[in-house]
Amino acid sequence: METFIDETDEGLATQSETFYANIDALTSPCGLDSAKVIQVKIAIKYFLWTFLVMNLVHAYSKAWTEFKELIKGIKDGTVMVAAPVMGTIPTMPTVPDNTNVRKQMMDLVQDAKRSKNFTPDAARSIGVLKVPAHFNPEDGKPTFTIAFASGGHPLLKWLKDLFQGVEVWKDSSDGRNWVRIDKTFNPDYTDTSALPAAGVSAVWKYKLIYLYKDAVVGNYSVEIAITVIGAV
Repeated sequence: METFIDETDEGLATQSETFYANIDALTSPCGLDSAKVIQVKIAIKYFLWTFLVMNLVHAYSKAWTEFKELIKGIKDGTVMVAAPVMGTIPTMPTVPDNTNVRKQMMDLVQDAKRSKNFTPDAARSIGVLKVPAHFNPEDGKPTFTIAFASGGHPLLKWLKDLFQGVEVWKDSSDGRNWVRIDKTFNPDYTDTSALPAAGVSAVWKYKLIYLYKDAVVGNYSVEIAITVIGAV
């Protein structure tokens, strides 16, 4: 998973607003230092203030240039217009200890990446997920493993990557062949179907296919089989 912090003024302003609004939700799940999160939010708020003031100053400067040209080229009988007025500058927020907002955001993202809970969805929620230019959902093919969850039910662990979820297909060796049993957005999926009778075994096979923007895309995964046994 690749992340990025925008270098352009406009891009960083939009990205940092998303980051500011949603980073708190990742603090506990990703084990982030809450004090560090607070400092990053202070830096973001200060950057957004400077960006807003800069735009006000640019607009004021442009208005004066246009006003000057009007005065310079005025002719008899032309109606005079009022001189431009500077927009109200909002109150300056708390000044951060470190004003390098991009570096602070990047450092916090690196901290989050150490957590297994920092998924592509989490990166997307704070606006830092970089979607590769070559990404084509139709090329997707899930990969997954199977283990046993509590109670002897199959636990499927699949790689989410940039996709929304997967459809789960199953062949229960009951003559019905492949049946779609569920769709899931959680990369840890437990099949809670009723197990065979006590002491009886059965071979269950699974395959997955990706979901992207609520549509099935790409190719089916390889089929993986597991032998389940009814609890005695």
